[in-house]
Order: sequence, then C-alpha cells, then structure tokens
Amino acid sequence: AERITRAMGEVTEEGFVFRTDLRLRPLGRNGPLVQSLNSALLYYESWGQCWERSALIKARPVAGDRELGGRLLRGLEPFIYRRYLDFTTVEELRHMKMRIEQELLTPSEQVRNLKLGRGGIREIEFFTQALQLVNGGYESRIRDRNTLRGLELLAHYNFIPPQEKERLNQAYRFLRDVEHKIQMVQEAQAHSIPNEDEQERTSSDFSCATLENIPEPCARLSTGSSTGRKKRSRQRRLQDQENFGKISIRKS
Repeated sequence: AERITRAMGEVTEEGFVFRTDLRLRPLGRNGPLVQSLNSALLYYESWGQCWERSALIKARPVAGDRELGGRLLRGLEPFIYRRYLDFTTVEELRHMKMRIEQELLTPSEQVRNLKLGRGGIREIEFFTQALQLVNGGYESRIRDRNTLRGLELLAHYNFIPPQEKERLNQAYRFLRDVEHKIQMVQEAQAHSIPNEDEQERTSSDFSCATLENIPEPCARLSTGSSTGRKKRSRQRRLQDQENFGKISIRKS
C-alpha cells in the first residue's frame, strides 16, 4: 500500500496521479496503515476531532469493498452529525476557522490565494460544513458530501437565504474553475494566482482572476468591496459562540 501511494504521488515528466497523505488516517503516523472496521469506529468515537468530522462529510468509498466502505460511513454518522448541540464543537469550529486564517503567510496571499484567501474556496466550504455539522444531527436532509449540493439543501430547508446560496454557488464554481486552470498549467497542487514573473515563465495570463478583480457575482467576495466585507462579516459571526448559535441553529 505504501509503495502504491508513493507511485501515485511521484512527480514524473508526465505529471502525477494523485496526492495522498497517509498521515490523515486514525492515530496518524502512529496508527496502523490498515484498520479493522471496529477499530476505526472506536478511534473516532473515543478520540475523533472536529476537523475529522468536517473532513468525513466528504468521505466516500472509491475502491475495494464498497459495501464495507458503506458500513464504515453509516457507523460514522453519529460521530459526524451529533443529535445535540455540543458547545465544545462550537468552540472547535471557531478555532478551526482561526487556524485557517493563520495559514496565510503574507498579505499578498490574501488576494492571490484562491483556496485560503478571504472569500475563497476554503471559506465557502467551511461555511457550508459548519452549518451541516451543527444542524445535520436532527435534519438529515441537509447532509451531502458535495459543497454545491450542500448549499442547495441548506437553502431549500431554510438555513440560508436563496440569494446567499446563489452568490456562494456562482463564486465557488468560478474559483474552482480558475484553480483547476492554474493546476493544469503548473502541473502541481497550486492555489495562488501566478505573479507577473510566473506568468511569463508559463506563458499564461491570470491577470483577470485575482480575488480583487473577478466578474460578478464573484466580485462580492472581493477583499476590497463592501459586499465582500459584509460576506466576511457573516463568516466572522462563526467565531462568536453566542452569535454562532443564532445564525446556525434552527429549531426543529
């Protein structure tokens, strides 16, 4: 398994297949590469963290015994989607958002980084998953591993306004499209708009795709626009424990 993983991630003149990080398994480097179903469920039940709940929203079986994979995901549902509001979870979500922001190393990355920049891909995913984690325990109909379908369900069941869903939907599609083009050109897991020197080296032009110069409706996520500031203000409310409950929890 380790050899296959290395082969998939090895960069050759023809590129690479997949980037796989085995450290994300239960117990990380200290855990066995392959675990039994009961062992995996026991780990998440006993030591699972909030970021793992968020990551597992998107989990799906892709190879091997699909039936076993389905049993694992069904067994993990009570861990991912809790039926009660745990204020420890609220606090963990708040800190997880703060850690995401701290990944930005320079001010320029706040504009150029499509994934981690303010109003970028990660913020839209965080916004969607936070609402699913907190409310998905009692409202199973909003559970979905796909971010765009998740936004659709959140709007359909009145967790967010339809116009907000539409803005986030279009912005997410645009940002992902630009990100994919960058990665195809650079043949790497890149997320930042190339600067002028990098564009010259790759003969590519992404000058129109910075987070401060993107077409409507994505410009609403711009770090410089008033609507972008309003959108970021909605994200900041996730950092306040009292307000988090007000915007994220609907009485059943």
